[in-house]
Amino acid sequence: GNREAVASAYSLKSYSIAEDLGGEQAYENLKYRAAMAGLRLASDMVPNHMGIDSDWVIEHPDWFISYSGTLYFDPGNKEVRQYLNRVVRDVVRRYDIDAIHFDDYFYPYRIKGADFHDEVSYQKYGNGLSLDDWRRSNVDSIIHMLSKTIKEERPYCKFGISPFGVWRNSTQDPDGSLTEAHQTDYDDLYADILLWLKRKWIDYVAPQLYWGIGRKGVPYEVLLDWWAHHAYGRQLYIGQGIYRALEVRTGPWKQRDQLPEQIQLLRQYPQVQGSIYFSMNTFQGNPFDWDDTLRNDYYRYPAIIPPMNWIDSTRPERPVLSYDSSQVAIFGDSLELFVRADSADPLLNRFVIYQFSDTSSMDFNKPQHITSILVNPAHDSWFHLEGIPPRQDVVVIAATALRSTNTESAPSRYIYLKRESNGWHVLPVGDNR
Repeated sequence: GNREAVASAYSLKSYSIAEDLGGEQAYENLKYRAAMAGLRLASDMVPNHMGIDSDWVIEHPDWFISYSGTLYFDPGNKEVRQYLNRVVRDVVRRYDIDAIHFDDYFYPYRIKGADFHDEVSYQKYGNGLSLDDWRRSNVDSIIHMLSKTIKEERPYCKFGISPFGVWRNSTQDPDGSLTEAHQTDYDDLYADILLWLKRKWIDYVAPQLYWGIGRKGVPYEVLLDWWAHHAYGRQLYIGQGIYRALEVRTGPWKQRDQLPEQIQLLRQYPQVQGSIYFSMNTFQGNPFDWDDTLRNDYYRYPAIIPPMNWIDSTRPERPVLSYDSSQVAIFGDSLELFVRADSADPLLNRFVIYQFSDTSSMDFNKPQHITSILVNPAHDSWFHLEGIPPRQDVVVIAATALRSTNTESAPSRYIYLKRESNGWHVLPVGDNR
């Protein structure tokens, strides 16, 4: 509704990177830095509303509907849908992104006393459907079309949605959640998330469960359980509203244990792959020392994003792991490692270094054994030995390779070190294949 808002705060007609922002090289630099930090890149798009000065608004005023002071795309206009599809195709074709991510904006949230005047499109394209069913069909058409486009252009690119946290209440639908939400995805935003999951149009869903545990009408624990049983085989990440810890009003998010207890609850569900926080800015204030709690406890170890086997089930070849044996035969504080791919694989982009206390404890499914994740090509890496507990006399080091799709290779041949009185010795092991 702000007439001074710039178009870059909303959907854009062009997703080229301006030269004064660094141009295309800025994207390449960002991609590399993200990979170094273990972060993935996605294009987070706002699919339904627009800045007042956008070229789109000037050139195609009939594409937009004014609603409570904001201009929104008309999802019922077929020209709008085709143009959105072309924009997404252009982004996916030109940038090697990991995902296209849509937020919870489809039709706008209901505002008391305001009507969304899409009568012209409804009269033209309604085809005998009720207004509600027609609006849902419009959003369905957009999601289905974009899903096909993304996979056509880049088969390994993921498509995900972070919808409002309530699909429908059980009073509206027997398959709905035991909630009393005033608005829902299905009935108010016209977003039938369950249909998209059932038909495999999206690869993951991240419902915005921004309410606290025990919140009246929309309790976090009830919605967590509901979504865990309605992901239909797609990946599920829980959106957690940490921003509410900085709000003035009281409530569950004003309790120190709120975030830790939410994490503990979601980890009880194998259907849940992790968390997405809104927003990262909140962590800068470190409310209730949550930064430290996450760093030292819940996220103490590195993690590998679970692969989506329907996108890629191919495991890369196992890497070659070696060490610098040219200078010394006995190692003190550190050991220089070298890891490389054993064959060409355009999707291979990382290596994972594991350490174990013996060959009998080599469980690659436990993240506490991960010491580092390296970006390919990895020139060298220092493995630090000074932190090994005094009573531990054996260290086993191995590596795996990761594709950009997060499929992981079998482990490399391992390096076996034994502590002697004068330092660490690398010993040959007969069954090391």
